[in-house]
Amino acid sequence: METEFRPTGVVEIETKWSKQSGARRAARYLVFPPLQEMAAAAKLPGKALALLLLIHHRQRMLKKRQVTLPSSLLAQFGIDRSAKSRGLHHLKEAGLIRVSSTPGHSVLIELA
Repeated sequence: METEFRPTGVVEIETKWSKQSGARRAARYLVFPPLQEMAAAAKLPGKALALLLLIHHRQRMLKKRQVTLPSSLLAQFGIDRSAKSRGLHHLKEAGLIRVSSTPGHSVLIELA
């Protein structure tokens, strides 16, 4: 007499590999911010819109509220230190982000 196997539920166990594959998957896609935020950033000068998109991307990829924007990432989009500084200033003035800085540390950015 053969007994039929009937599972009661499926539970996925998170492993080191599944965490890494999730991060790799997130790194391939760009998540767009709400349309109103994009429209507001598009009206700002310089690289503000590109910075807003990168902030959203980093938040999604890292699953953190506060993120940094490494210079290696910014270089891929043609954004240097001064353009980053100006763009973050414009986004902050527009009320789209909050910035906290500590001397000697990277600037922490979060969406408003």
